[in-house]
This record gives sequence, structure tokens and C-alpha cells, in this order.
Amino acid sequence: MTVRKTALITSTAIALMAAPVLAASSDYTFDASKTLAGSSDMVTVIGATVGDEVVTNDGVLLGTIETFQMNDDGQANVLVDLEADLLFEGDTMDLTISPAYVSVLDGAVVLGASEEQLFDARGAVGGQVKVDFDGTY
Repeated sequence: MTVRKTALITSTAIALMAAPVLAASSDYTFDASKTLAGSSDMVTVIGATVGDEVVTNDGVLLGTIETFQMNDDGQANVLVDLEADLLFEGDTMDLTISPAYVSVLDGAVVLGASEEQLFDARGAVGGQVKVDFDGTY
């Protein structure tokens, strides 16, 4: 009986650790018809995202948004406080991405890229991960 209880506790702990990823994959999906590029009121949309979750198109929760703005080239620049146990080494991600690959939903920003695609596009590795994602993969 003790072994069974231990197994139950262990499996419950594993399920709870995976919950943010599972919740993200079922709650938020990238919508190519409602991207930031198509938003007429981009400033208001972006201003409401600080503190929201950032999720990849394969349902991986990357973290929460620290800052979000459009740069001079018309690209979205997002500073993300990264979750633990991702492919990336570092605490924050400085992500530059085309607005066509960003869906802004209530409570999340969903990227039209997978964790692996962002990992392949990364630059410096260390305290901050720099990713310039242009949609070519």
C-alpha cells in the first residue's frame, strides 16, 4: 500500500509540473487569421499584453511578457521572462518576430512558431537568449 501511495503522489506531482504546458496547448492556439499584423489598433493591443503568457504554436508555455513594443522596422519585440525546463539556456528571451507570426488573445500571446523553431533561430546563449524569428525554417 505504501508503494501505491508513493506512486500516486509522484504521478500527481509530475502532472502538476506539466499543467502549465498542457493548459497552454488546450487553451491557446495560433490564429493566422487574427495576427498582430491585421490589428488596426496595435498600440492598445500591445499595451494590454504585459504580464500575459507567451505560448508557442505547439503549446509550449515560454513564459510571461516583461515588455512588448514595435521596433522601427515594424517587427514585434518581446522581452519574455522564461519558464524553467525549456530548450533555452537563460532567464529571459529577447524575441524579435514579424507581427504576422503573433496572435494576441485574451490572456496570452501565441506565436506562429514552435519551441524548436525559436531554438534554431536563437543567438547569444547565457543570461539572455536573443531570437530573431523571420518565419524561415
